[in-house]
Amino acid sequence: MGRPRVPTKLKIIKGTDQPCRTNPDEPDPETEIPEIPHHLSYEAKVEWNRMAPILEEMGLISKIDMAAFAMYCQSWGDFVKAGNMINRIGRSPKDSKERQNLSMWMKESKDARLMAHKFLVEFGLTPASRTRVSSKKKKEPDKKGKWAI
Repeated sequence: MGRPRVPTKLKIIKGTDQPCRTNPDEPDPETEIPEIPHHLSYEAKVEWNRMAPILEEMGLISKIDMAAFAMYCQSWGDFVKAGNMINRIGRSPKDSKERQNLSMWMKESKDARLMAHKFLVEFGLTPASRTRVSSKKKKEPDKKGKWAI
């Protein structure tokens, strides 16, 4: 199956771009935060509002990334919800016969965590994937003018 393809923008940021391996017809959408989907949970919307500006500053989000970013945010929201339920009822609550059972929320938490992680890697936002990326932040305009000392 091989390694998943890496977008050219990430290759350029990482410093691993090679013109002979670059697709000259690769789409290069304008950096822009997409509109937040209304169907996201509250926790997902909080994550959207936290991460979207960071991705925009890095030049890693555009309107066409809305679906992938929404799926990441909803996975995060599901992870938070499962964690809250685990904290409320415990990791292994007792059933009616006083037997310990692994909470269904443990599986929900694991599934959401794995899904969110996959999307974080896609956007270069995990510690390991970030080590391969060097991004230049947008510079603040010089308030004194370009001739200031």
